Amino acid sequence: MWFAWTLVGVAQVWTGRYLVLWWRWRQFSHSVLGGLIGVLTLAGAVVILNWLSWSFYFDHLHNVAGLVFVILGLFLVMGGIFALVQRRVVNNDWKTKQMLQMTMGHRIFGYFMIFSVQIAVISGINRYQTIQLAQNIALKQLLICLNVAFWLIAIGLGEILLFMQHRSLVLWKNVNETMTREQFENAIENKIPLVLLDNLVLNVSEFMNQHPGGRFLIRHNIGHDVSKYFYGGYCLEGNQGSKPA
Repeated sequence: MWFAWTLVGVAQVWTGRYLVLWWRWRQFSHSVLGGLIGVLTLAGAVVILNWLSWSFYFDHLHNVAGLVFVILGLFLVMGGIFALVQRRVVNNDWKTKQMLQMTMGHRIFGYFMIFSVQIAVISGINRYQTIQLAQNIALKQLLICLNVAFWLIAIGLGEILLFMQHRSLVLWKNVNETMTREQFENAIENKIPLVLLDNLVLNVSEFMNQHPGGRFLIRHNIGHDVSKYFYGGYCLEGNQGSKPA
């Protein structure tokens, strides 16, 4: 359980918050790690219940916290699968606001789970050491401190990385090729997803499914200049999800 809820949980925070520049594999990694947490949580619950002869006792905080977070964790995994299907499979044209709200809800629930589940982890350390080592208080405190230190160091390094990313300039590659209007229009006719940004022609085939606002906003603007959206001067959909006139 510690592996699933602490080690993999930290990895989930990193893929969700700190590795935004590595968008090509970030969503895939996040989905795989989320599924891994679900499998390990379910497997751990089965092993523990089997060890307890399929009897449950409410005599310790860890037992109660563990049960609550197992249930909530499985709901979180299912919510992540639902959100991924909605973003990748279901047609949500002109529903960007609802998509963003769903994504934000999943993110907030995920952060709540990953941080609050440490109640179960710490109480589990306390419970295990009480049973195995007859109240070895020094070792118990050491393990709890190591767990907290791991969290603080991992999150601290992530915040430093995020700060450095925000301060750094993302430079365009030196482009020595040019494209005429005719070539651009022919590419669009051949279903090559190109957009214009300032004086650049961008192929968004890989980025479309990774766009934070959903693929619809990219797909709807294939063949157009997206500079006004990129710089925040225009919104395709109104606050109520209305289409442009």
